[in-house]
Amino acid sequence: MIAIPLIYFSLLLIYIVRKNGYDVSAGMVSLYLMTTIISLLIKIFNIYPLASIQIHFLPAISYCFFVTLTIFPFYYYNLNTVKIIRLNNSWLFYLLIYIYFFSLSTTLILNFKNIVDIVSGGDIYNLRMQIYKYGSIDGLITASGFARYVLMPFNIISLSSSVMLLFYFYSICFLDNSRLFNLFIFSSSLGAIFQGILFVDRSAAFYYILFLFLAILMFRPYFRMSTGKNSDYRLLYCSLLS
Repeated sequence: MIAIPLIYFSLLLIYIVRKNGYDVSAGMVSLYLMTTIISLLIKIFNIYPLASIQIHFLPAISYCFFVTLTIFPFYYYNLNTVKIIRLNNSWLFYLLIYIYFFSLSTTLILNFKNIVDIVSGGDIYNLRMQIYKYGSIDGLITASGFARYVLMPFNIISLSSSVMLLFYFYSICFLDNSRLFNLFIFSSSLGAIFQGILFVDRSAAFYYILFLFLAILMFRPYFRMSTGKNSDYRLLYCSLLS
């Protein structure tokens, strides 16, 4: 039954590319198609014990249906047909950038030693088990009492910092900000990765890469539209990121 999603997502990808080109929705379908291919290989070579679980027709069809519902808004709102994205509230745009950068700075300043200890610790498995069992890692400096509640908003903001990638691409495509400020915006998106390190969560970096991939697809039509003296470095930035 794994072949059902494989066939379905292959046909769906061909359909979207013919209609919209390779846009965000096509990128999302590509990711699901990739995971389906990997699942099929795991099933064929029996790499993982749970691969022996039988997958029935109804769950396979339901999976394809609900994934399609998730992707449909991105397919319907085809960014390849949008000439420009206007910024109605520039004050809020820059305020959010400063908030996320401040949250990143707070996370790094207060947890720098912990981040270094985790990265240099080596035994990721045991560190992760400590997080599962005790909610923290032995030997790390953790905030307590009132300080813990003060830091909580910054931690929550940092977890969603990947959204700053959209701000970054918007800035290099539509705004005349300096290279340094664009780097400032990009660095503010890294809070999620550092939070992932603190929780020994490798999936944080993986989700960040996926979001970066989709953000590049979202703004790819506007890379070609960037003109003037800054267009070369904008394209260079985007190439390096991709």
